Amino acid sequence: MQNYAEQYCRAPGVGKGHCEALLRYGVSKGLSLSECIYRTDIPDNFLDDPYDISALEELVVISNILKKLGYGFKTGFEVGRRYQVTDLGLFGMAIMTSKNGAHAAKITQRYLENAFNFTNMKLTLLDDKYKITWQLRVEFEPEINRFLVGRDIGICHAVQSYVLNRSGRNAYEIGFSFPYEKGMEEVAKAFGCPVRHNQGENYIIADSKQLRARPPYSNHINSQAIEHAYQLALHKSDEQNGLSERVKNFLLETSNFNIPKRLVAQHFNVSERTLTRHLEKEESSWRSLVSEVRLEKAELLLKISSKPLQKIAEEVGFASVSSFSHAFTKYKGLSPSEYRRQLMEELVH
Repeated sequence: MQNYAEQYCRAPGVGKGHCEALLRYGVSKGLSLSECIYRTDIPDNFLDDPYDISALEELVVISNILKKLGYGFKTGFEVGRRYQVTDLGLFGMAIMTSKNGAHAAKITQRYLENAFNFTNMKLTLLDDKYKITWQLRVEFEPEINRFLVGRDIGICHAVQSYVLNRSGRNAYEIGFSFPYEKGMEEVAKAFGCPVRHNQGENYIIADSKQLRARPPYSNHINSQAIEHAYQLALHKSDEQNGLSERVKNFLLETSNFNIPKRLVAQHFNVSERTLTRHLEKEESSWRSLVSEVRLEKAELLLKISSKPLQKIAEEVGFASVSSFSHAFTKYKGLSPSEYRRQLMEELVH
């Protein structure tokens, strides 16, 4: 799992902050630390000595918490509302010192262009209002998807509280792309506006005056320096990954493991022949790379979901359960059903 997770670049401190927030919440709800970090490589002393963790380790922690507490959207919103801006690492520090709300939004958009987040955010100006939309970059089980959206709107509430510094929130409307979920009443109360479900997208519409609000520690020069520092770190990480790692990341985000090689080559502005040559230099190949990503994604789905094997096989691009089972057995030494059974036995004991 570790190789697969390394593709997810985030600003220094973001993985640490996300995991700390999750574990603090889980423990506050009566879960043991062991229950929260089950099936991860996160040590029991993480809260005493935290460090950055991968996005996929974080995803397993989310899955563990939801299996115990349920209510993906409600839980996600509650987790997000409890965030401190510093839980977002250097990215959060850049927001803390931003010039105003508009600058904070631009910092966020620039960050998401170069770093991994489970959702993409877009800001649009609408006369005297503004609209922020969230779209999932990678689809998981509905409960996890709704947790991720709920957490983002909760983090938005936390960041707004910081930037607005007791000024009026002046939100007009919030909408979600999925049916009614427990927790939407809490969102309506927190933002003081109607919440709609079964919309075409996930969004919030608010007064553009918010964009002129200055955070308490606004310092444009410091904000620029901090943003430059983490963008440099992201750029270096991308360079170090090599083309094979970037191709794996692309395959994951598109969730299309049957995509033609020529389309992937076009995405990276190279010919198929050049792509093949670069992969060979990195001691890889198109076929082995796609196979590796398929099986690592399948392993993740077996850990975080209860989807039937047929569904998992389809999602990761296998023509049949038997071909998936054969490849997975060769990869892990256990068939998918045996692997899942082993996970369940570990959970019981």
